[in-house]
Amino acid sequence: MKKILGLDLGTNSIGWALITHDFIAKEGEILGMGSRILPMGQDVISDFNKGVLQSEAATRTNYRGVRRLREREILRRDRLIKVLKEMNWLKTDFEPNHLVPFAYQFEDGKFLFKFMAAYNEMKAWLESKNPTIPFVPFDWTIYYLRVKALKDQLSREELCWVIMQFNQKRGYFQLRGDEELKSTGASKYFVSDKVKIIHDTGEKSAGKMVLYIELEEGIAGTFRSTYVPDWVGKSVDFLVTETTNKKGETKVELTTPSDTDWTFRKKRIEAELSNKHQTVAQKVMDAFARDARVKIRGKEVHTIDRKFYKEELEKILSTQAQYYPELTNGEMSKKLAAVLYKNNLKQKEFTSNQSVIWILLNDILYYQRPLKSKKSLITNCKYETRSYTENGIQKIKKVKAAPKSHPVFQEYKIWSLVHNLRISESKHQLSDGSIESNKDVSYEVLTNDNKAKIFELMDFASEVSADQILKSIGLKATTHAINYEEGKKIKGNETKAIIYRVLKNVSGEERAKSIANDQDKLEKIWHMLYSLGKKEDLAKALSIQNLELSREEQEVLADLDPFKKDYGSLSVKAMRKLLSVMRTGSYWKLDNIPVENVEILGHITDATENESISMQSRKQLAHLNGIEDCQGLPEYLAGYAIYGRHSEAENVIIYKNPEDIKLLKQHSLRNPIVEKVINETLLVVRDIWKKYGKPDEIHIETGRELKLPNEKRKELTQRRNQNEATNQRARAILKELSLQDGNINPFSLGHIEQYKLYEEATLNEKDIDDEIIKISRKSDPSVSEIKKYILWQEQRYKSPYTGQIIPLSKLFTPAYQVEHIIPKSLYYDDSINNKVICEAEVNKDKDNELGYNYMLKSNGKTIPGLGGKSIKLLTAEQYVTLVTDLYGPRSSKVKNLLAKEVPDGFIARQLNDTRYISKKIMSLLDPVVREEGETAMISKNIVPTIGAINASLRQEWGLSQVWKDLMTPRFQRMQEKDPAGMWYYKDAEGKVHLRQDNVDIKRLDHRHHAIDALVAACVTRNHVNYLNALNNETIRRDLEGKLLDLTKTRRERSFLKPWPNFTAEAKKMAECIIASFKSDNKIITKAQNYYQKYAQVNGEWKKRWVAQENHPDYWAVRQSLHKETVSGQVTLREYTSVTLSNLMGEPDKIANPEIRKKVKAAHALFNGDIKKIRQHFKDNPIILDGIEVVKTEKITFNNQYVATRKPITQDLTLKQLDQITDSGLRKELKAYLAKMDNKPELAFSPEGMEIFNKDRKMPVYKVRIYEDKGKKFPVGENGNKGLKFVEANKGTNLVFVIYRNNETGENYIDENSSIGFNDVLALTKENLPLFHDKEGYSPFILSPNDIVSIENHDGDKLYFKTINFSKHQCFFVPVNFSSTILDKIEYTSMNKFEREDNGIMIKSKCKKLTISRLGEIQ
Repeated sequence: MKKILGLDLGTNSIGWALITHDFIAKEGEILGMGSRILPMGQDVISDFNKGVLQSEAATRTNYRGVRRLREREILRRDRLIKVLKEMNWLKTDFEPNHLVPFAYQFEDGKFLFKFMAAYNEMKAWLESKNPTIPFVPFDWTIYYLRVKALKDQLSREELCWVIMQFNQKRGYFQLRGDEELKSTGASKYFVSDKVKIIHDTGEKSAGKMVLYIELEEGIAGTFRSTYVPDWVGKSVDFLVTETTNKKGETKVELTTPSDTDWTFRKKRIEAELSNKHQTVAQKVMDAFARDARVKIRGKEVHTIDRKFYKEELEKILSTQAQYYPELTNGEMSKKLAAVLYKNNLKQKEFTSNQSVIWILLNDILYYQRPLKSKKSLITNCKYETRSYTENGIQKIKKVKAAPKSHPVFQEYKIWSLVHNLRISESKHQLSDGSIESNKDVSYEVLTNDNKAKIFELMDFASEVSADQILKSIGLKATTHAINYEEGKKIKGNETKAIIYRVLKNVSGEERAKSIANDQDKLEKIWHMLYSLGKKEDLAKALSIQNLELSREEQEVLADLDPFKKDYGSLSVKAMRKLLSVMRTGSYWKLDNIPVENVEILGHITDATENESISMQSRKQLAHLNGIEDCQGLPEYLAGYAIYGRHSEAENVIIYKNPEDIKLLKQHSLRNPIVEKVINETLLVVRDIWKKYGKPDEIHIETGRELKLPNEKRKELTQRRNQNEATNQRARAILKELSLQDGNINPFSLGHIEQYKLYEEATLNEKDIDDEIIKISRKSDPSVSEIKKYILWQEQRYKSPYTGQIIPLSKLFTPAYQVEHIIPKSLYYDDSINNKVICEAEVNKDKDNELGYNYMLKSNGKTIPGLGGKSIKLLTAEQYVTLVTDLYGPRSSKVKNLLAKEVPDGFIARQLNDTRYISKKIMSLLDPVVREEGETAMISKNIVPTIGAINASLRQEWGLSQVWKDLMTPRFQRMQEKDPAGMWYYKDAEGKVHLRQDNVDIKRLDHRHHAIDALVAACVTRNHVNYLNALNNETIRRDLEGKLLDLTKTRRERSFLKPWPNFTAEAKKMAECIIASFKSDNKIITKAQNYYQKYAQVNGEWKKRWVAQENHPDYWAVRQSLHKETVSGQVTLREYTSVTLSNLMGEPDKIANPEIRKKVKAAHALFNGDIKKIRQHFKDNPIILDGIEVVKTEKITFNNQYVATRKPITQDLTLKQLDQITDSGLRKELKAYLAKMDNKPELAFSPEGMEIFNKDRKMPVYKVRIYEDKGKKFPVGENGNKGLKFVEANKGTNLVFVIYRNNETGENYIDENSSIGFNDVLALTKENLPLFHDKEGYSPFILSPNDIVSIENHDGDKLYFKTINFSKHQCFFVPVNFSSTILDKIEYTSMNKFEREDNGIMIKSKCKKLTISRLGEIQ
């Protein structure tokens, strides 16, 4: 018997099952099963499913990127200061100080502005432009100096300030492709103009008024708002969206720009700078002169491209060079080069020959380091290698695959497609005069000349249609078809097409074709477009390369977007060689075939002996009669002709021991989650081999999410979310229907699906009322909406086969059934696209026919129905009209309804997809099961399986019932907690039912991964081959007896079980599984960093990677230390009522100024003698408003608060308003809110804040809101870090210490059993234990995902997984628990518990277990 290992790989799980199995004898045994779980946050899994490729370390990486940006800015600043000191522009003792900005000096406890002369000049200039300007801040002086520096001399200190500011604000570095916004099907642009007209149209949209606005420039359109803003005569920013409908009518909509619309504002500002020939500083100063309230980094200047800043500084330095000759002094350049590059002699020499201005601009301030190469991530070509010598040793290296946009790849892609084309004739006349439908005529039609014509068509087109391909070889789409989906465009030579198109527009067709057909020139142009990121670099390269391009041609090419960085699987060298035998017709030349291959092909065609030629090559190329036949070869034959192999492995590896299994290097895959799953899979397989011996076969099923690329995963998640909303709405509607019909079960999955099929057809109607559409999109419609929806649907579903109405009220009666359009026995598709609702009699009569073929044969016949009634079917013509009208001509359901034959390989497509996506894991496991003598790329003993087959076999082999039995205790428990929920009940026949309407029962427990793996292990190639044969409308009679239960009718036949007691054995094994969890407690480790340093090698200075010396303070922390928000400490005044007598000694704390004045006067009178002061006021009490003052308010200053800046938005609550630190602003905002009818959505909307800020000196957009410090802790101790507070992240209690009594076995827990993240860091750094010694006790530590066991009152062992802890509390869930049946109800509101069901406190009785990777207790 074979030993077979089944693997089920998911996003964060690995199910495994090892069996021995004899397929023929139907004998077998389960050796072991298990589930290995890789704990991941739900947000990580959710992001992965949405197509977001981020590892759990991605957040750390992002923050590290921010730190690096800051470090680079500091490095630039330090290099700049070095240079300025060397030029004697800065004092030699100058050091930057973040507490005292460069423009200020600290004297006598005060900050004094250093550039008052420039400030006064600026103030006078601004007042001359705007006499009513309310204020002029010192900060504006820097922009004035930048403007002044363009014409007049600045002092050295002023110029230093200007240069240093350019180091901080360098602008946005823009790569090619960034400058153009992606097309959205609408024209969008940014305008800032005065409003001429604004009025209410009386219409409503999404609960808002639709206004008409006309601007002075003439732009007019609609604007949605909650009120009519007071904008007439005022300048307002708008984002204008223009859309054109099918009739050619243009609709204009105006919106106020949001933060996400910065790209439109950026383009407008850059256009203004270019058109007005202004610098950034000139634009800012003009804005200040117009409106003193303008924000520098707001509407006027927002993420300007770096080139504008660089051009401005270059102009400034060029002007100042007239006054400071050192800026053009060659000797100064040599001095600076010596300071900047002490050891880098090459760079030192290069820099010495540049001007000082060039050094400041290009070597310091605007130096942009090249991006790190990601070449290691590109796949290796399977054919080509490169040999090289290193330290006298000859080495061989794989050549990397070419980009898909490379012209050679594009040509290779087209020839591959041409050779894979198949052409069928709809009605082909045979020699005997008979007609054969859809006859494959590829051999007759696709001659070498015709293939060349198809290539010619595709070579200059980015995409072509099937009709165009047929037309190019003289055929019509009405009589012939190709093997591509109807209506789908086929990609051509996209690279050549786009270059040809833009050149054609400026130089004409003939010139454009001559350039595009010049392979050398085309590849040079492609290489520049592909590799050069800066537009100016590309423009320069296009002009200096020997391409003989006109200026217009250079400009249009420089405007092209960069090509995508996607890669094929072969190198350019390999494709060139393969193309030499793939080309045909006029494109083929014998001289292009490599000389060595011509000789080998000669031996093959002449059938002469040559040891270098493999038998497989001779076999595959046996049809070649001469060297002239070596053209038009498909891809696989080209491989044999040039390289002597195609799918065979080049270097065969066979593992002899478990230790031979090697893990992937970190970051060797682009997808970090898949990399993590694969590495853990390899470790699981290694452990299985060690325990059970080497498997003979490995069967692999990968989860959908792992198989899909980013975009597809995103679509799948959106579809899943939409499906959940539909299910929820369906349950609500069925619940309402069940009130009239007790047979309707709102919790039945079958009834829910039946209703969804019904709803789907009704919603395909035209001109549906908007209110009905709104209800159809809701997940939780109201009762009144449900009733209205039911009434609307009642008579709207037509049976596709009879055209008769199926009333919603009778949908769930035996008269109607769900029917598979293409029978499941022929086509393994159980999706909703292959199902309709029809009369039960029609379903029975249709039997195993395809829908269309059944209607074609029946053609309007009448069949007997229940109660003597007859049912008349539609004619084939009526059927086509009805289903096209019901579901739309292009829907997947219509394709099935009108299919004349079973669609090509549903199973095969899924299998190919699995093979493609699983290629990496299969190649890594291949050496485990490869046999001696195997040469295939993947061993025959690696078997990929697919979910479509496995799900059905799981049902037919009784494993679905096994799972139901395993989950029954949890549903019984839920029924006891919620008796009205119908979670568990028995019907009249005693059959157990579990409520599954809103529960994915399979996902409740981790053991389902092991059961899926067991199914995968038992699926054989025979199962796959049999189902593939069904898809091709053939029946493998030779396999039927081995696979199917032939005692049943053909319609009812099911697959045989792998062996007789398989189901019972599976249940017994599943009951014993303990899920194993990968621990991830590596939180802090010693850092070992490397940096580049110059060292002398053979007398030369060279850069070398040097290991950083271990320092006791260098640690790598692998979790965030705290939440992102940093709060500043604030001291607030608080008022409490106390007796006046108690405040006599503290007059400054008296709130009332009049009382405070009198008490202070008494202090002066009696020299601070408290007794005399009290006696004085006893004799002469303070009278206010005719009342003696006995109590008054005391002022106390409380520094136990922290404040955070928050934007003023519609989400601002009344509580937050009361917590604004600025009391004056607090009163203003509260008064304004009251004025706006206490509606925050109105008052604090963007339009509302415009009104609030209208008459303010300085607009307000953010406020500081205070709160108690609570558990927040200081960021640090040095500088002002002690005044900055942060909050610990959730889940940062890392350790729970339990002390076990050595005599009683009881566990002791104290108040401080939980140890937080920061404490763990501190103790680890000091090399101290995490617990204290306690006499008579043995301490042990629990961390999240640790497994513990307890004995219940009956002596049974129960196993639990640790979730988290807080102080002395520790929370658990059952070890195999994956998700709740009902959130916050099944266990507790937190979905975790401290006590098991019988009340035993788990932490008091538990023992910590060590679980192996295979789930064994050790």
